[in-house]
Amino acid sequence: MKKSRFLVVGLTLVALLIGMFASGVLAKSDFPSRPIEFVVPFAPGGGSDNMARMIASINDKEKILPQPLVVVNKPGGSGSIGMSYVQTKTGDPYVIMTGVPQVLTVPLTTGSTDVLHWTKLTPIALLALDEFMLIVRYDSPYQTVKDLIDAAKAAPGTVKFGGSEVGSEDSIVTDILAQKAGVKFNYIPFKSGGEVMTALLGGHLDVVWANPNEAMAQMEAKKVRVLAVANNNRLKGAPDIPTLK
Repeated sequence: MKKSRFLVVGLTLVALLIGMFASGVLAKSDFPSRPIEFVVPFAPGGGSDNMARMIASINDKEKILPQPLVVVNKPGGSGSIGMSYVQTKTGDPYVIMTGVPQVLTVPLTTGSTDVLHWTKLTPIALLALDEFMLIVRYDSPYQTVKDLIDAAKAAPGTVKFGGSEVGSEDSIVTDILAQKAGVKFNYIPFKSGGEVMTALLGGHLDVVWANPNEAMAQMEAKKVRVLAVANNNRLKGAPDIPTLK
């Protein structure tokens, strides 16, 4: 299910770029005459990085564009370093970036508009909308969401949640869960979803939110257990995972 979905996503983006070239949005007839820099504002291994590399690999394999899409990771500052870099390339059609919800959520939750703000970027298309999975190590004592909540009630602030940034979507969902359950978690930000998963597997975190593409391989290998998916309906590709509305 996930491979097919990303294939469609990747082909959608490269087809969209070709359409832009043909329509004159990117007017030079020899465009692209050199590789296109595909910036990921996070470290390798997270959802944005996985998607960018899938898109780039499809383009390379199918030769949809005459030039490669070169994935460049620019992590740091919860995505702000990569986004700042892209903003210095205004008007340069050889630089594109994976957009992330932080450009919407961070200004709304923190009031900061210095770097992370949608008005400083030009969106091309919505490519993916992934549900969050609530994940623990496979050997975790938390077998259910109730187990997790009970532990947080017994020892407030000791259950360690991992995420990509304070004010990001995983941070917001953690706060919502804490508020609804009447508990307090210890939220710890990292540079990417890949680092979050590594910290979980290494025993440095108790629980994380992750996109399906970050978690399914680990789940199939029985390295992690998915307690719930944050959605009203169960996932077709994982019908045994309960929902967390």
